Amino acid sequence: MASKRAAWGSGSIVSEAPTESSSRGGSFLGSEMSLSSTIEGWMYWKRDANCWLKVYVVLRNELLFLTRSERSPKPLIQIAVTWVSMSSIGGFCAQGTSGEKMELYLYDQDQAIAWYNALIEASSLTKNLEETIAQETVPKSIRRAASIVYTGTLVEYQEEQNKAKTPWKSVLSARRLRQSWRKRVDRLVDRLEKK
Repeated sequence: MASKRAAWGSGSIVSEAPTESSSRGGSFLGSEMSLSSTIEGWMYWKRDANCWLKVYVVLRNELLFLTRSERSPKPLIQIAVTWVSMSSIGGFCAQGTSGEKMELYLYDQDQAIAWYNALIEASSLTKNLEETIAQETVPKSIRRAASIVYTGTLVEYQEEQNKAKTPWKSVLSARRLRQSWRKRVDRLVDRLEKK
């Protein structure tokens, strides 16, 4: 189930933020929150109404990462969990800070309660961090870093998917392809004529 791994997302903005309290051994939320809690495993992600993907999911502190494999160097999707609900068949609906939602279904149903509890803990971490960052005593650089990390990539991913579904994109790409081939043929003809 949950093996510790030092890769992307190994720490939290909460535990890595340099502040006066971190010099005393704590973080924004206290020293007990700086411990890295990780749970990971295979799930099915309902990407859209007609598409399910088998992904490797890593929940590290408040961040949820979806990757293609266990050893993937970079996550496909990343969100900071703010809300979660569980279905009776082992599915989860997780929501990020930008309101993006994703449906995940466990590959191994025996881990449903452990995942649900970890997601609840992640949502409380995110809410605590948002409240802490809202305070004016937090440096702007940390606020900026947190907003970048906490925006997540699911919103961008969904926008890219919607753009790819538009018929004009395929028409324009076909036109560009024809133009590039035409240029290549013209260059080839020019070379042959010079000889």
